[in-house]
Amino acid sequence: MFQGETAITVDDKGRVAIPAAHRDAVSACGNRLVITYNPFESGSLFLYPQDVWEKVRDQVNALPGSLSAHRRLQRNLVGSAMPVELDANGRISIPASHRSAVGIEKKAVLLLEDGCW
Repeated sequence: MFQGETAITVDDKGRVAIPAAHRDAVSACGNRLVITYNPFESGSLFLYPQDVWEKVRDQVNALPGSLSAHRRLQRNLVGSAMPVELDANGRISIPASHRSAVGIEKKAVLLLEDGCW
């Protein structure tokens, strides 16, 4: 199970440390994650393991583009997705565009929800 809430600090290069208690779970996913906007709540980002992201991406892209809500979801969730990897110190770098768009500066909260982790 991978859940909880942790206050984290964003360094000057936009990096955040994944809590040590969760690094093994991330490593088990291959250290490759995908970060994207949360299309349902402004001011937050989603972080997915690569394999989970691929399933989510495929499901969202399969939605009919004839509905504006589907196009918006595809644009905001899939269109903004960026791959990130844990570095040797257990950190990921949040792209500057993502930090700026959701207002992340020096402090953030990492909310972990139950999932495939």
